[in-house]
Amino acid sequence: MTPYEQLGVSPDASDRDVRSAWLRRMRAVHPDRFGDADAPEIHATTAEAQALNAAYAEIKRLRSRPPPEPRTAERPRPPKPPTAKPPGPPRRSRPQPRPAPPPPTVGSTVTVRRASGVRRGRVTAVDPSGAVVSVRLHIKQRGRRARLSTRTLRVPRRDVIVPRPKPQPTAEHPLVGRAVTIRRASGDRRGKVIAVDPAGRFADVRFYIKPRGRGRRLSSRTMRIPMGEIVR
Repeated sequence: MTPYEQLGVSPDASDRDVRSAWLRRMRAVHPDRFGDADAPEIHATTAEAQALNAAYAEIKRLRSRPPPEPRTAERPRPPKPPTAKPPGPPRRSRPQPRPAPPPPTVGSTVTVRRASGVRRGRVTAVDPSGAVVSVRLHIKQRGRRARLSTRTLRVPRRDVIVPRPKPQPTAEHPLVGRAVTIRRASGDRRGKVIAVDPAGRFADVRFYIKPRGRGRRLSSRTMRIPMGEIVR
């Protein structure tokens, strides 16, 4: 049974007619009118009143919903033309592992790690096993008339730092011998390229530093700069 049949109205009836039919039927079966009746009769009228309320609520819900739009045949969408993916940035090649530093040899200048700090010295002897290196250090004594003295120490190989060989100047590179500008965090500086890494990633640039104070001379300093920081 449809909600309209429970209220005794047609589906084309107006909202006012539907409400009048619901009120008329509710007055006839309202539980307050059967207060002195038996329990079965009270239960029957209560169930009928609940059914009328549910039918009226369903009609209100159906009429409050917007009518469904008529379905139209969907037109097939044209396929999208294939779009060429723009080429991305070139992949960076993996950096080549740095070559291992050469072993210390007699006469080479090395750096020695000590508990008091880092010192420079010259290798005088190397143990046949290579585990111990004899390094001669120049020690400046304290005092006005102190002289420079030397001291030879036997240092473990792990405490000896051998400098890596610097690349030889490549005369064929166009930057060698030219004055360039270097972009640094502290500011731009001018320098002269004296060598370029064979791989073309770094360049050795010599800077001239003007010291502060009177009586001090102009000094130079060579630094290894990435090619990306060099303004040609």
